[in-house]
Amino acid sequence: MSTFRSYIYSAFEDYLLRSVKDEPEKNKLIEQKIMPLSYQFKSNAKAIYNQPQHIIDLMFWPPNVYIILAGLLEKKGGYRLLISGIAGVHWTKQDVKDALHISDSWKNILSSPPSRIKQSRTDDVILALQTVFSFLNLQRSVTELIADEKFILEVLRLIVAADEAFSPDLLKNAEKGCLFNLVLQEIKVTQGATDYQLSFSDKHVGAVHVKSTVCQSGVSLNSITHNMAYIKPEINLKIIDRDEGPIEKDVLNILILPWPLNVPRESFTPINDGHHMLEMENDFGFFSYEPHEKIELDDILTTTREAYEIMGNIDLIVLPECALEQISAQDLAEKLILDSKQRGYSCPAFISGTYEVSKDAYGRNQLTMFVPPDTENEEIERAKPDILVQNKHHRWFLDRPQLFNYKLGSLLSPARKWWEYIDVSDRSLITYRCHKQSVQISPLICEDLARQDPVAPAVRALGSTLIVALLLDGAQLKNRWPGRYASFLSEDPGSSVLTVSPLGMTLRSDGTGFPLVAG
Repeated sequence: MSTFRSYIYSAFEDYLLRSVKDEPEKNKLIEQKIMPLSYQFKSNAKAIYNQPQHIIDLMFWPPNVYIILAGLLEKKGGYRLLISGIAGVHWTKQDVKDALHISDSWKNILSSPPSRIKQSRTDDVILALQTVFSFLNLQRSVTELIADEKFILEVLRLIVAADEAFSPDLLKNAEKGCLFNLVLQEIKVTQGATDYQLSFSDKHVGAVHVKSTVCQSGVSLNSITHNMAYIKPEINLKIIDRDEGPIEKDVLNILILPWPLNVPRESFTPINDGHHMLEMENDFGFFSYEPHEKIELDDILTTTREAYEIMGNIDLIVLPECALEQISAQDLAEKLILDSKQRGYSCPAFISGTYEVSKDAYGRNQLTMFVPPDTENEEIERAKPDILVQNKHHRWFLDRPQLFNYKLGSLLSPARKWWEYIDVSDRSLITYRCHKQSVQISPLICEDLARQDPVAPAVRALGSTLIVALLLDGAQLKNRWPGRYASFLSEDPGSSVLTVSPLGMTLRSDGTGFPLVAG
């Protein structure tokens, strides 16, 4: 039976081994109670983000508390105590006051340089941490703890305090020498600028990330906190993080390029002898998609300049699913940086569907996201563009009604059901965060908008400001499937959803094969 202690050590095993790499046998933390006035930040600050000695060192960073306690609450749904109580134990207004008092001290500590942290604030947080991470609790089994309603109440009070301490204001306004920035800088160095998560935990536990909005209906783990989100380990979340970002005003200018404008039937090809093709019944087949006419990057630059003349700076360019070859995305980013510098406009970000066709393996259906470098922190002409790639998670399934709708019946037999011939491997999700403008954008590809697993829970947990769905689809009407599935996310957690399909695909669609829908 796993103890609370072994549960914590398992979650942070890699981190603890790294922190004592010269003496791995010393990776055990001190657990005895810390007395008031004895924890001095001037000497203990480095222990919090680099070389933890005591379990309190590890837990002084709020996301570390969150990843551990979120895991406990999810095991038996302990978060339900917030709304209904369990076995006579209830969440009260006093618990809210206590949690906010702890978070106020915690936030003050995080936003201050170690030399200026007040001892009274430190003692408030240590007392709260030791209520949950006491020596006695560490020896108890996890099964026993999650069945203890009074312990769960203490867990809820601490996780709410940790979440409130990690507020958006802290992310926006923290000064460079404060504890928050010291820890965050260490995380980005050790985990990578686009691969990092906020806790020090190992990947098998999951990850902690910033959320933008909160689910308003029902009760779940991610609906009880405002600022931090728990992402399950199956999803590899990739991050583009900016302090400033391209947005300078309240309006987000998005340039939508619904290209290609023509999608002939030759863009679809049946695959009869694919590499490592799955063995299937004759009722099924594979097809590939590749635009018949390639999009010229210079056309994108020209349209961007024209849009700038009309609207001013463009913040984001969006192209649909499979609009560009993958190799062209890097070229487009570099051309945008150079052209914007030469012509005096702000370099826009872009999200584009990209594809790779291979004769020896499955093809790839992906999206590529580029955000220009943060000019406050690095010279734009010397910076390498941040370009992240996200795989499509579900294959397109073309059935008889769709074949008739897109007029493909003479190419792909309506007697068969056709699967998209693409690789489905890494389950990743990209999110772009600009802290000072409080903008978070997450893109999806076609079927990933409709299929709930595996990315929908992560998208809902993050509560992104804007979700951009890239499609190969017909007209974007409210009563069609993109509108229905987009409404789920717009209603809860309240994200705006933009769906974009190429005009050429819309023109191929005539509604044949589908029943008429009133209204």
